[in-house]
Amino acid sequence: MKSTIVLFLLIGTAIGQDIVLPPPGPIPKTAQQAPPSRDYSAICSLPSTEAACKSYNELVTSRDKDLLDVLKMRDTYVCFRENEDVFSVISLATPQPSEFKKVPKGAFYDAGPSSWVIHLRFKNGQDDKSDFLIGKWTKLEPGSSPFFQTLPKANPSLSASESAITLLDEFENLKGGKTTYTLQVRRSTMRASEEFQWDDPPKDTKSTPERGSQTYDAHCIIFK
Repeated sequence: MKSTIVLFLLIGTAIGQDIVLPPPGPIPKTAQQAPPSRDYSAICSLPSTEAACKSYNELVTSRDKDLLDVLKMRDTYVCFRENEDVFSVISLATPQPSEFKKVPKGAFYDAGPSSWVIHLRFKNGQDDKSDFLIGKWTKLEPGSSPFFQTLPKANPSLSASESAITLLDEFENLKGGKTTYTLQVRRSTMRASEEFQWDDPPKDTKSTPERGSQTYDAHCIIFK
């Protein structure tokens, strides 16, 4: 996990192009409110998400370090995909109100030159995806809700507002085409949706490109 995070730091900085940001450094204590002894287990009450929920609880009971280190951060969402052993984790590590400072000669407030959001996906009890997303938290005024946005041209990219979290990831698939993955979390209802859209090259010169999509519903819990 540590080597993966270092790699994403290097990639995220390169994506910024003209924007030069210092590395975030260690996770600040303000982003870790939960004590180590906190119970992170979930109540698996929905039959449609039982497989993913039980897989998550298995990792929690086993004290899986990669998962627990992220769960300890503030405002962490765990979303269980329906009818599959797959769950996603998005840790916002939302800054405290006191961390936002007015930008010199600007009309808004930010929480420092760089912040990060962590996204994990587990499939069948194994780490399937890890993203370390660098961006900025901003506010229009001291009493308003904060907004997070990754650096320009970042891939994956993520935005987080008071209402929703949206993750967008584009990658080359095994057929040489492009797949676009979208994860959206509605923060008021704790429901989520996932979509894979693919555009594969034609099999031959007489064929048309193969396009398709697959969507999933998910239900989330949050650790503040």
